Amino acid sequence: MTGTTVIADRIVSRVVNDAASAVPGVQTLTSSWAEIGTKSYPRCDVRQDSVANEVHVDSFIAVSWPSPVTAVAERVQANIVSWVKSMTGMDATRVNVVVEQTIAGHARVSSAELSAMDTEPQLTPVETAPSREITSPVTSSTLNVVSPQTKASERVVMPEYPSEVTVKSPQVAESPEPWSPSVPDEKPVSTPELPRERAVWSPEVPPALSLARVSVPRPQQLKRVYAPRDIAARFVRAPRPIQPYRPSVPAEAPLLNVAIRPYRGHIDPASVQVPRAQRLVPVTVPPEKPLAHIVIRRFDPTREESND
Repeated sequence: MTGTTVIADRIVSRVVNDAASAVPGVQTLTSSWAEIGTKSYPRCDVRQDSVANEVHVDSFIAVSWPSPVTAVAERVQANIVSWVKSMTGMDATRVNVVVEQTIAGHARVSSAELSAMDTEPQLTPVETAPSREITSPVTSSTLNVVSPQTKASERVVMPEYPSEVTVKSPQVAESPEPWSPSVPDEKPVSTPELPRERAVWSPEVPPALSLARVSVPRPQQLKRVYAPRDIAARFVRAPRPIQPYRPSVPAEAPLLNVAIRPYRGHIDPASVQVPRAQRLVPVTVPPEKPLAHIVIRRFDPTREESND
């Protein structure tokens, strides 16, 4: 028996998507009119080569989190190759798996579950009816077959067929190579230079002056003093006690956690203005002066009475 078997791209896409969904950790999402702009997962792009009986596959999946993303992608790749070969008979020579999204899953997928998974699809066996022996029917005795009388032959005009048209097969574009953006190199972070430390100037304290000796006259015998009149006593109010001032100290505030992250952009060096050095002002100490001479005189009550 001769003939060709053609498998449509949508059939191969169905096989690829089912193979990806069978791997633990791969999430199935469908887009709807309520969520315009969303993407469905898993989805794929399929390119067939009927001459070489090969197929190229680009599969886009969403993986549950947390799960070993690399192990899930490798198991999806192996599952697609096995399912395409078992169901269509074609060889998947190139299978690109792209993980576009991660979704929080209900159960965590481990590497042990992925390793224990069977990549062979569970195919349903096809049952056919048993063959029956066909015998030729028994005919009765031969009959004389009389051909009907026909009229004189008429001229038969054959229609003209158009000339043959050369059919060209479309050129299949080569699969694009995956492109990854280039990551810029890390640039060192420049720290501004701090101004140099300057010595703190403290004024010079003059040396302590020596006290001069004061001569006190010798004590003399006191004389009785008569008061000319009674002097009324005055009440002197004692000053109010002064309450000590207690300054309030604010409570200690917890320190803030400051996280220093490397800056990816360009930092222009900042200019720091250093104040100009102040000119020192000389301090002049007045010269030492002699102490004033104090004269202590005795009290003479007769002199006061005469003044009154």
